Amino acid sequence: MNPTKNRRQFIKQSVAVSAGFVGFSQYLMHCSSPEKKPLKAAISSDARDWLELPEGFSAKIISKWGDTMSDGFKVPGAHDGMAAFDVEGKVVLVRNHEVSPGADRHSPYGGDESLFNKMKKEDFFDYGFGKRPCVGGTTNIVFNEETQEMEKDYLSLTGTIRNCAGGPTPWGSWLSCEENTTPAGDENETSHGYNFEVPANADGIVKPVPLKAMGRFNHEAICVSDKTGIVYQTEDQGDSLIYRFIPDVPGQLAEGGTLQA
Repeated sequence: MNPTKNRRQFIKQSVAVSAGFVGFSQYLMHCSSPEKKPLKAAISSDARDWLELPEGFSAKIISKWGDTMSDGFKVPGAHDGMAAFDVEGKVVLVRNHEVSPGADRHSPYGGDESLFNKMKKEDFFDYGFGKRPCVGGTTNIVFNEETQEMEKDYLSLTGTIRNCAGGPTPWGSWLSCEENTTPAGDENETSHGYNFEVPANADGIVKPVPLKAMGRFNHEAICVSDKTGIVYQTEDQGDSLIYRFIPDVPGQLAEGGTLQA
């Protein structure tokens, strides 16, 4: 069974809405649609600035850039690709943050990095020698459809650069893709340009394992075949290619495989 939320089902019950234009991309909204009879649209005052909804829909902001999360860190900025999963009856949203090193105001560690001392070096993919840590990554949000409230939110991946898109897997995880190929050097401890897997049921920061066999390039999105486990990948640059990754063990991407273009 594919644990990813069925799109039609999720919209019918509750939808987390985000978009990629400036301003709105810093918010995450919950929308509800009517079952049968039309209702007057009810939009909270904070959501009204961003949405115009059709008759019968309602919306409210459930996550906002800069809010304090359940783990004590700040909601990072530059919200990007995301997917919703059904985890033990709760909706879990895994959300990318397309943040570059030095983008302090979008950092989960506060604009002045005052929360940075709460982190462990091993939690980062790239610690930046402790001077300029990479602050891109993902956050997980647990939403209760019964109460229509967010239960908790927290960092689930950190130390990466410009996590743009990616995609869900049939086995209940999100592949977060770096749209950046910065090499190791004076400021970066390691090279970038990889995919990272974040389980939807992760209860905190996951170990950042780069899926190197899937290629190092400006990753954009991925799509996984339910039948074969083959992963199709797109690239975001002028001379882009479409890639196919055939895993040695379907569902276990870290075990390696064959990359084709």
